[in-house]
Amino acid sequence: MNDIKAKFEELLEKQRALRSEFQVAAQAMFKETFKEFWELNPAIKTVRWVQYTPYFNDGEPCVFGVGDVYFSNIEGEELENLSHYGEYEGEDETLWSESSYAFGNGHAYYKEFHNKLVPGTYDMNSIKELSTLIQSGDMEEIMETMFEDHVCVTATREGFDVTEYDHD
Repeated sequence: MNDIKAKFEELLEKQRALRSEFQVAAQAMFKETFKEFWELNPAIKTVRWVQYTPYFNDGEPCVFGVGDVYFSNIEGEELENLSHYGEYEGEDETLWSESSYAFGNGHAYYKEFHNKLVPGTYDMNSIKELSTLIQSGDMEEIMETMFEDHVCVTATREGFDVTEYDHD
């Protein structure tokens, strides 16, 4: 029996090593994706999203997921005024933070936001592609492996900041 236990422990150790190797490779690819994104979007300084498994889902299975992705021109100390969900709660009217939906939506509701955007400083295709990638069902396990569960992820040109997120 000890021999079987040792074999399973060895197998589990291999699994942990592969998971760690996968996490490092996925993070490297993700950083490269963001490097390209930053080059195409000089006006965007911050990308933020939350990811978690709900504690309750009205009787349905609680499944890990990634929330809306917010793109912002906010950086430095002003990041303290950016909610976990990516909404700007500060006083500086030149700052903005919106989901990818707002960038491409011509509805009058978004007119004030669109007036803050400088043409040529953002790339709509890359914003949609990055948002779709981050929220893709195929990426959920990868996102959870890279950043873990119940977290708020803030991406800047300097890297990723991951903080604990309480969604209750």
